[in-house]
Amino acid sequence: MTDIRPPIPLSLAHRPVAGGLALPWVNAELAGGGVDFRSPHTARYERAWKECLCQSCGNPAAPRAVLVCGPRQLLTLHFDEPPACPPCAAYAGQACPFVSGRSVTYPDRLRITEGHRGEKCPDPSCGCGGWTATDPGNSADMGGQPNLPWYACWIRPRDYVLTAHIATVRCSDLGCEHQRTLINGAELTRLPVKVQLMSEPGKAAERRTLAPAEALEHAAAAITSAGVRVAERSPLWGAPAGTAAVLAASPARAPAVAPRKRREPQTATELRRAIAELEARRASLLDSAEGETP
Repeated sequence: MTDIRPPIPLSLAHRPVAGGLALPWVNAELAGGGVDFRSPHTARYERAWKECLCQSCGNPAAPRAVLVCGPRQLLTLHFDEPPACPPCAAYAGQACPFVSGRSVTYPDRLRITEGHRGEKCPDPSCGCGGWTATDPGNSADMGGQPNLPWYACWIRPRDYVLTAHIATVRCSDLGCEHQRTLINGAELTRLPVKVQLMSEPGKAAERRTLAPAEALEHAAAAITSAGVRVAERSPLWGAPAGTAAVLAASPARAPAVAPRKRREPQTATELRRAIAELEARRASLLDSAEGETP
């Protein structure tokens, strides 16, 4: 099996280390030290998506970003895990118990940030906006859920649009609550440049490139065999041979779930405006970064 304490790549040399592992930039930091690997720092999570920053090292993920994902994300092309740079994605494939396939189920205990260690932000000036689950209804980490195969989708930084929802967020320091437009991920506007299989739960790591049809077949079969909610395939994939048959054969097909773009009428306009503003800011930041390149 993969080494659980792999060598730390140069991209993560500036990050703090605990237990032999480099601590990801995007995760919520704890007042007593360390991070909660299962909870993102809200402001950093949003910034990672808006600026296409690596979730592990915090540096730009361009020119080729990697979206580390499960089969449902691969099929729908909607991703909740922020981008990673290639060296950090490879490191996560060895260091993370889930991405490496060492763990076959998610823990059924609360996240650390949901207990007393997560009651107060250790940095009053960080602007985290409180710690909250980004999209709890669609998270695989809901307690006791089976781990599924993990994939690496290589993309261009401009090939996605942000998605969001309205959430009630509790301030971590004062305890007051506010409604916010909370980014919950992104949807691809083009197919990935490349898809690689990173791991399968309980099996030795096997990183290999998958053809588009093979990737869809593999993802659909993984969801079917796990008996979890079926995912609707993104229309961007077209109709590779055999994929429709695999999806149609999935048992206990759940009713279609409304796409994330569809919101309550009173919030739809607000969401569209907020997402457009975020997209404009991300494009401006990318243009500025490209302008500074010699």
